[in-house]
Amino acid sequence: MYIVLAVYQVYLTQILQIRWRPIGGMRALLTLVSFVAILWGLSGTLTIPMGSSSARLPGYLVWAALLYATAGTWLTKLDWPSACPAELRSAAL
Repeated sequence: MYIVLAVYQVYLTQILQIRWRPIGGMRALLTLVSFVAILWGLSGTLTIPMGSSSARLPGYLVWAALLYATAGTWLTKLDWPSACPAELRSAAL
């Protein structure tokens, strides 16, 4: 009887994990949209003078955050072989 209950418990746990997985993705998407909307509203427009004319960059903090995240990801990827032990590098491949 114990084995039947243990198998049933594992089955229910797996079913609940599979059903709740899309909600985690939806939560991440809503967090991203909220973050971008708030940051866009806070940042306003940046005017960059270019000689006799000027360029306007709306939501400049959003673009700065995107550039910062991209640069950080790129630098981490460049430094990955030297910062990570050999055991982890072989496991990641």
